[in-house]
Amino acid sequence: MRSYRARIEELDRTWKVGELARATGLTIRALHHYDDIGLLVPGRTESGHRVYSHADVERLYRVLALRGVGMALDEIGAALDDDGVSLMDTVRRHVAAVERDWGPGGHPARGGAGYEGRRCPATIGASS
Repeated sequence: MRSYRARIEELDRTWKVGELARATGLTIRALHHYDDIGLLVPGRTESGHRVYSHADVERLYRVLALRGVGMALDEIGAALDDDGVSLMDTVRRHVAAVERDWGPGGHPARGGAGYEGRRCPATIGASS
């Protein structure tokens, strides 16, 4: 178990954009984009360089988790900015929407342009 002092140091740590990019596997450009659209807005040094706090890193991991289930960045921003909604509730609503739009087995429930021959990305490789 980590000591109290180690935990405090971890919470006080800041990350430069390149360090965070390497640690997460994202590109620096992706982190800049998240800042530009207001999804993940880090602090700035006096010289204008981005610095990410522990809270920023936690938010980034929530962003990545929601991207992993296929949510769009604007949906993620709205979900994370809504303090009354948990991450699990957000994922449940997203999965329900995907199931409604794509139907059972990952096949489109709606006809029309754009759906022909498509399968839900979450079901590719799953048995039909």
